[in-house]
Amino acid sequence: MPAYQTLMEMGPALTSRAASAKAVRLYKAIVKQLPRIISTYQMNLTLNEAKTIVKNKFYANADVRDPRVAEILVYRGAMELDELVQQYPHEEQARYYFSEEPYRERDKFMAKEPDYFDQLLSDFEPNL
Repeated sequence: MPAYQTLMEMGPALTSRAASAKAVRLYKAIVKQLPRIISTYQMNLTLNEAKTIVKNKFYANADVRDPRVAEILVYRGAMELDELVQQYPHEEQARYYFSEEPYRERDKFMAKEPDYFDQLLSDFEPNL
Protein backbone atom coordinates (compact mmCIF):
# COMPACT_ATOMS: atom_id res chain seq x y z
CA MET A 1 0.00 0.00 0.00
CA PRO A 2 1.43 3.41 -0.92
CA ALA A 3 2.67 5.58 1.93
CA TYR A 4 0.37 8.46 1.02
CA GLN A 5 -2.72 6.26 1.12
CA THR A 6 -1.67 4.79 4.48
CA LEU A 7 -1.26 8.25 5.98
CA MET A 8 -4.61 9.40 4.58
CA GLU A 9 -6.34 6.51 6.33
CA MET A 10 -4.99 7.74 9.66
CA GLY A 11 -7.15 10.85 9.39
CA PRO A 12 -6.21 14.47 10.04
CA ALA A 13 -3.62 15.30 12.68
CA LEU A 14 -5.40 17.55 15.17
CA THR A 15 -2.65 17.46 17.79
CA SER A 16 1.10 17.62 17.61
CA ARG A 17 1.26 14.07 18.97
CA ALA A 18 -0.80 12.77 16.03
CA ALA A 19 1.39 14.71 13.59
CA SER A 20 4.47 13.24 15.24
CA ALA A 21 3.02 9.74 14.88
CA LYS A 22 2.50 10.36 11.17
CA ALA A 23 6.08 11.61 10.82
CA VAL A 24 7.41 8.49 12.54
CA ARG A 25 5.30 6.30 10.27
CA LEU A 26 6.62 8.14 7.21
CA TYR A 27 10.22 7.76 8.43
CA LYS A 28 9.74 4.02 8.86
CA ALA A 29 8.21 3.75 5.39
CA ILE A 30 11.15 5.63 3.87
CA VAL A 31 13.73 3.47 5.65
CA LYS A 32 11.87 0.37 4.49
CA GLN A 33 12.01 1.52 0.84
CA LEU A 34 15.61 2.82 0.89
CA PRO A 35 17.28 -0.36 -0.44
CA ARG A 36 14.89 -0.44 -3.38
CA ILE A 37 15.37 3.26 -4.14
CA ILE A 38 19.16 3.02 -3.94
CA SER A 39 19.31 0.03 -6.27
CA THR A 40 16.70 1.40 -8.70
CA TYR A 41 18.43 4.73 -9.19
CA GLN A 42 21.96 3.23 -8.90
CA MET A 43 23.09 5.68 -6.26
CA ASN A 44 26.60 5.56 -4.88
CA LEU A 45 25.37 5.46 -1.30
CA THR A 46 25.43 2.80 1.33
CA LEU A 47 22.26 2.10 3.24
CA ASN A 48 23.67 3.72 6.39
CA GLU A 49 24.63 6.89 4.51
CA ALA A 50 21.14 7.14 3.01
CA LYS A 51 19.55 6.62 6.43
CA THR A 52 21.72 9.38 7.86
CA ILE A 53 20.69 11.78 5.09
CA VAL A 54 17.01 10.99 5.62
CA LYS A 55 17.38 11.40 9.37
CA ASN A 56 19.06 14.79 8.93
CA LYS A 57 16.24 15.95 6.65
CA PHE A 58 13.70 14.96 9.29
CA TYR A 59 15.71 16.71 12.02
CA ALA A 60 15.81 19.87 9.88
CA ASN A 61 12.03 20.14 10.38
CA ALA A 62 12.00 18.98 14.00
CA ASP A 63 11.17 22.46 15.28
CA VAL A 64 7.78 22.54 13.51
CA ARG A 65 5.12 22.59 16.24
CA ASP A 66 1.97 23.44 14.31
CA PRO A 67 0.19 20.15 13.51
CA ARG A 68 -1.22 21.52 10.25
CA VAL A 69 2.22 22.47 8.95
CA ALA A 70 3.69 19.17 10.12
CA GLU A 71 0.91 17.29 8.35
CA ILE A 72 1.56 19.15 5.11
CA LEU A 73 5.26 18.27 5.34
CA VAL A 74 4.44 14.63 6.03
CA TYR A 75 2.02 14.39 3.11
CA ARG A 76 4.55 16.03 0.81
CA GLY A 77 7.20 13.55 1.93
CA ALA A 78 4.81 10.64 1.42
CA MET A 79 3.98 11.78 -2.11
CA GLU A 80 7.67 12.15 -2.94
CA LEU A 81 8.35 8.68 -1.53
CA ASP A 82 5.57 7.17 -3.64
CA GLU A 83 6.92 8.93 -6.73
CA LEU A 84 10.42 7.59 -6.06
CA VAL A 85 9.15 4.06 -5.57
CA GLN A 86 7.07 4.23 -8.76
CA GLN A 87 10.12 5.65 -10.61
CA TYR A 88 8.51 8.90 -11.78
CA PRO A 89 11.51 11.21 -11.31
CA HIS A 90 14.60 11.02 -13.47
CA GLU A 91 17.86 9.82 -11.89
CA GLU A 92 19.18 13.34 -11.35
CA GLN A 93 15.95 14.42 -9.69
CA ALA A 94 16.09 11.37 -7.43
CA ARG A 95 19.69 12.11 -6.47
CA TYR A 96 18.64 15.59 -5.40
CA TYR A 97 16.62 14.08 -2.55
CA PHE A 98 19.75 12.42 -1.20
CA SER A 99 22.15 15.33 -1.61
CA GLU A 100 23.56 16.98 1.48
CA GLU A 101 23.50 20.40 -0.15
CA PRO A 102 20.77 22.76 1.04
CA TYR A 103 20.17 24.21 -2.42
CA ARG A 104 20.23 23.10 -6.02
CA GLU A 105 23.00 23.67 -8.53
CA ARG A 106 21.16 26.49 -10.25
CA ASP A 107 20.87 28.35 -6.95
CA LYS A 108 24.65 28.41 -6.51
CA PHE A 109 24.78 31.11 -9.16
CA MET A 110 22.57 33.37 -7.06
CA ALA A 111 24.42 32.57 -3.82
CA LYS A 112 27.89 33.50 -5.05
CA GLU A 113 29.87 36.38 -3.65
CA PRO A 114 29.79 39.58 -5.70
CA ASP A 115 32.82 39.91 -7.92
CA TYR A 116 34.61 42.99 -9.23
CA PHE A 117 32.06 43.78 -11.95
CA ASP A 118 29.13 43.47 -9.56
CA GLN A 119 30.77 45.94 -7.20
CA LEU A 120 31.62 48.26 -10.07
CA LEU A 121 28.04 48.25 -11.33
CA SER A 122 26.65 48.79 -7.84
CA ASP A 123 28.67 52.02 -7.60
CA PHE A 124 26.79 53.42 -10.60
CA GLU A 125 23.30 52.54 -9.40
CA PRO A 126 21.32 55.61 -8.37
CA ASN A 127 20.44 55.86 -4.71
CA LEU A 128 16.77 56.61 -4.32
